[in-house]
Amino acid sequence: MSFLFMVAAAVAAPVPANQPVTETRFGITAVDDDRWMEDKANAEALKQWSLERDAKARPMLESLPKRAALLARAERLAADVVQFRGYVSSGPTAIVTRRHPGDQFSRLYLLRGGMERLLFDPNKDKSGELAGNISLSPDGKLVAFNRYKGGSEAGAIEIWTTDATPRRLERVETVWGEDRATWLDNRRYVYNRMSAPGAYPDPMFGDIAYLKTVGASGPGTPLFGVGHAPGFIPEEAGLIAFAPGARWALGYGSAARSEEKLWLGPVAALGTDRLKWRQVVTLSDKILDAAVLGDRFYTLKQQGDRTVLQVQPIRADASLGPARTLRTDRPDELLDSLHADSRDLYVKTKSAGTVGVYYYTQGNGPGRKIALPMASGDLFGIVPDNSGNGFSFGLSSWNRETGGYLLRGGRLIDTGFATPTPAEARDIMVEEGEAVSADGTRVPIVVLHGKDRPQGGWPTALMAYGGYGQSMIRPGLGRDSLPFIAEGGAFAICGVRGGGEKGAAWHQAGRGLNKPRGHEDFHACAQWLRDKKISTARGPMAIGASMGGALVGPAVLKRPDLFSGQALLSALLNPLRIEAADNGANQFDEVGDPRTADGYRGLLAMDSYNMLLSAKNPVDTLVSVGLNDRRVELWQNSKYVARFERLFPGKIWLRAESEMGHGMGTAAGVQRSEMADLYAFVFDRASR
Repeated sequence: MSFLFMVAAAVAAPVPANQPVTETRFGITAVDDDRWMEDKANAEALKQWSLERDAKARPMLESLPKRAALLARAERLAADVVQFRGYVSSGPTAIVTRRHPGDQFSRLYLLRGGMERLLFDPNKDKSGELAGNISLSPDGKLVAFNRYKGGSEAGAIEIWTTDATPRRLERVETVWGEDRATWLDNRRYVYNRMSAPGAYPDPMFGDIAYLKTVGASGPGTPLFGVGHAPGFIPEEAGLIAFAPGARWALGYGSAARSEEKLWLGPVAALGTDRLKWRQVVTLSDKILDAAVLGDRFYTLKQQGDRTVLQVQPIRADASLGPARTLRTDRPDELLDSLHADSRDLYVKTKSAGTVGVYYYTQGNGPGRKIALPMASGDLFGIVPDNSGNGFSFGLSSWNRETGGYLLRGGRLIDTGFATPTPAEARDIMVEEGEAVSADGTRVPIVVLHGKDRPQGGWPTALMAYGGYGQSMIRPGLGRDSLPFIAEGGAFAICGVRGGGEKGAAWHQAGRGLNKPRGHEDFHACAQWLRDKKISTARGPMAIGASMGGALVGPAVLKRPDLFSGQALLSALLNPLRIEAADNGANQFDEVGDPRTADGYRGLLAMDSYNMLLSAKNPVDTLVSVGLNDRRVELWQNSKYVARFERLFPGKIWLRAESEMGHGMGTAAGVQRSEMADLYAFVFDRASR
């Protein structure tokens, strides 16, 4: 028994007895045997329950034949090179982040005047917190970055000097780790602050943007969010974006959905009683992205099966004039995102395995396509230069490591910073195809594997997500899966409906009540792998993470004959109860509202916990969770494990990690250990 488990067992409350709950809503009756897990009063008991199962799962995982080799290869890959992790700039000053051999988190290096020096190393900081989401002041003399530990994503923003003796000027609590500070000038910055404990039933409610002056006491002046803009609701976070020197600030009512709610307000009024926000976009407008350049408002708008780039003039009162279409996407090149600096507009496009960037000089068309150094690849981490001139980003492909680039004045500039591509990656073969779903729809699939096909096929992992219109088929070298491929596995990605692989209409076709179409797409991809003899005769191992749990969990329960097993990572497995979950209400637009008949029926159709009652011969299952997860509550996974254990003992294992949340910001060594367990499980089940 581990020391961690002994401590947890000693302090946790006794595990309550099951008290089944039967509910009938909209004529549908559901039985819940594990409702005690949802009660916050039982949080410590639930952790104890989870750690007890973790203590049983770890010996099994550590004994798997391939685990030692997978972990050794992952550690060797991490030890061989210094990894480039990101680049942010403000004029002539920049910060590059790198992870050195042995590091758990990335270090921050300052670049100025042709010289480089270490600015901050979180690995030497006793707090155990990472330093991420970096933002430089316009003059480059101050830097803001987020701090949190254990993958919790809830932490603080710190402001540091960038002079010869860097020092911390202030620390502001409590900040969601995904939200980056935006500098209004060299001393004032906009940041987002989470609501005070107990202010709302859901701690993710009430996230508000503040304007803070460095050195001033208190949280600053509230700017935007619930209570500070018309049409705002508590479950939305109030995010603000603007370029240096801009006239207008763009406010986002941010939630877990693809469509935007947007407001405009004058930058000059930020922090004053003259600030008035005008809502210019509602959800019914179907706006997928937006940018402001001067007095023009650019949007990506869904029109039927297509997405169009439009521009509208912004009037003096922040209302919008008539829209004019600049471009319509095509099936072979989809409009993906908008990025405006102080002078120009950049439009990112995507297609099967490729990415494009178009430059609109001063926002005027037609756009000029910028040549990129990779025939296939994708852009990651697009961050504006805080001087207002361009953007920085990473560029990677399936078998090439990430390099850092800048866009300035329509020119692509190589920063010279990149992670050397390991030999294992250069040997990766990319196989693309289309699986035919039950209704005849053609579903994209990509497989990464080694050069030599083993007799009987590769042990194969098949992953899908199917949510928020996000594309999973994005060419980028995955260091998590690289040891698995190098050791003789195949890694496949299925672009099911509900994602964004074929545009906004593809997303709608697998959303809410349409989620079962995504389940059928996943079945088609599994069958394709078997028919092509890519997977072994046992079939692929299904992998679903986060929202991917609502896709993969039910799909595997419906057709266990297609799969050798499944792994569910911090997964949404009981969405019928999402109304009771922290971070649940802001998911309604994506998965369905349980307070409506259609929403409730749609959620039931993607609920693995309830589907277990009618399951036949389910596959061996590994569930992996982080005990610090703030996005998907622990009980979403633990309830599923509990019912699975009762119905099908000896076929499910729960891995619970105390130093991990939803995956973001987790220490490198913890990540490598989880991936070694996951892919050893794939090898063991998918090789038989």
